[in-house]
Amino acid sequence: MKKTLETASGHRLNIIIKQAKDAQHLATAVVQPSDPSSLSGALDAMRCGLIEPILVGREAEIRTVADAHHLDIEGVALVDAGHDVLPPM
Repeated sequence: MKKTLETASGHRLNIIIKQAKDAQHLATAVVQPSDPSSLSGALDAMRCGLIEPILVGREAEIRTVADAHHLDIEGVALVDAGHDVLPPM
């Protein structure tokens, strides 16, 4: 039964992704992507045609992460908040 649920979930996810690709790209604020997972996830979604990311946070931190992990943010909108925009976890 678990395999059936995973297969059904995967199928639904593929339908959602296809619909999103067929729609107009949404401008999407990605807040404080100052870790590799957050930043690469936003860039992957952009490359897949799902979103048009707007990176919001400390510009220097975002650029440092991008450089350190060879993530190309050239041409991606970046809003320098100048300070943390999320409370500490």
